[in-house]
Amino acid sequence: MKRIRHGGLLAALLVSTQALAAAPSPDWNRVDNIKAAAAQIGEIQARGGVEQAFKFISACYKTHSLATKYSKAFEGCIAQDFIVSRALIEVYVRVPPETLQKMGAPTPEQLHHSFQGRAATAFAQYDVASKDVLALRDIAEKQGLPVFLKIVFPKSDEKSSPQPEPKK
Repeated sequence: MKRIRHGGLLAALLVSTQALAAAPSPDWNRVDNIKAAAAQIGEIQARGGVEQAFKFISACYKTHSLATKYSKAFEGCIAQDFIVSRALIEVYVRVPPETLQKMGAPTPEQLHHSFQGRAATAFAQYDVASKDVLALRDIAEKQGLPVFLKIVFPKSDEKSSPQPEPKK
């Protein structure tokens, strides 16, 4: 199976944002914002599944893209999209392509390109600086994704954590 490099998910967007005059950097606590967005979308996905999560993200983009400047809420939409897309790609790279086709599910590559298009449009709309795009990616990957995964897959930590060695 073809492996998609996760670091490239937002890095490829930099080409579209580098030539633009960058907007001011966000003045809010980005870590707290992205962790809160991750928890919110995690709860939505845990209750309603991935389709419900993507419906929420779509509505989020539609609502917050109406603003005249880049906002904390809009950053949350992009972070949620990154996190859900990233998690789903990680699952789908393990599924044989013929199974995905039978399910009517997108391929990991299709998910990747679809996310890139949405995020590129969002960042270009507000002329978000490359450094801010990379910061969002890094925070979402390192701090938001774990919050999301704990909510959506609460028992996965138990299976992956090392067991204590028996006392002799």
